[in-house]
Amino acid sequence: MKLQLARGLAGALKFLQERGTLNEGTNWGGRTTDKKKRSLVGIEDGPKEIRIERMDEFGRVMTPTEAFRDLSHKFHGKGPGKMKLEKRQKKYQDDLKTKQMKSSDTPLMFAEKMREAQARGQTP
Repeated sequence: MKLQLARGLAGALKFLQERGTLNEGTNWGGRTTDKKKRSLVGIEDGPKEIRIERMDEFGRVMTPTEAFRDLSHKFHGKGPGKMKLEKRQKKYQDDLKTKQMKSSDTPLMFAEKMREAQARGQTP
């Protein structure tokens, strides 16, 4: 068999096709115009769930808006204002209070006070 590689790319492709190493039925991955083999791309079947959670200084999960603002403050080298810091601190304190109190009670402990008043007056 005489090598036909001297004729350029067309000759090389014809040579590979004659040998059978040029496979036409390759399973391509990605977009239809991309010529990447699926095994090389690393695409696996089935949906993947990616979840990025950012934590604040108190250890709570931040909302996307809070995470963006935090990232923006770090990028620009400026922090939030004094009022926003106080507001965030107050919100954290309120969250702690609600976690510590009973689940059936209100923030002012109204249900507990009502039970005490009923116990003193012996009313049902």
